[in-house]
Amino acid sequence: MRARPTRTIAALAVGAAVSRLTAAPMPPIGPADITGTIAALCWVDRHEEKARIPGASGTLGVDRVIGAHYLVILHDVAGPDGKTLEALAAALCVTVPGYLAPPGQRGLSLQLNSDDPGLLRAGMRIRVIGYELGGDEGAVWTRYDKLEILDAPAERD
Repeated sequence: MRARPTRTIAALAVGAAVSRLTAAPMPPIGPADITGTIAALCWVDRHEEKARIPGASGTLGVDRVIGAHYLVILHDVAGPDGKTLEALAAALCVTVPGYLAPPGQRGLSLQLNSDDPGLLRAGMRIRVIGYELGGDEGAVWTRYDKLEILDAPAERD
């Protein structure tokens, strides 16, 4: 599914408490190796974003190009320690159009950079090696060393 999803980024809360003239980087999270099953995802094409507050420092005040990426919600997550998992969950929460989490089940949201809109599908079990997340009051950015597909459901006709 291609979409322009709604994102809630905890880093924006940091920006509210900071002077308009000062960028407030969030502490980096990771690197972490994360394994999970894709419950939902959408692919977001490369696009330009205008400054939210022109003239402000950091990414909040500049026009920028956002690379193509997936927004993924993983279930059955393994790998990171509890503190890292909690930090990742607090830093990035995505909404995937058409997906509603089952009652009592909370997934882990990841942004996975990729130019390939056909790479991932719901139901795949993946491992992301060396995942890191950083950001400031205007945006988050992510990187990883390697993405492995451990198990993939059969393709539908």
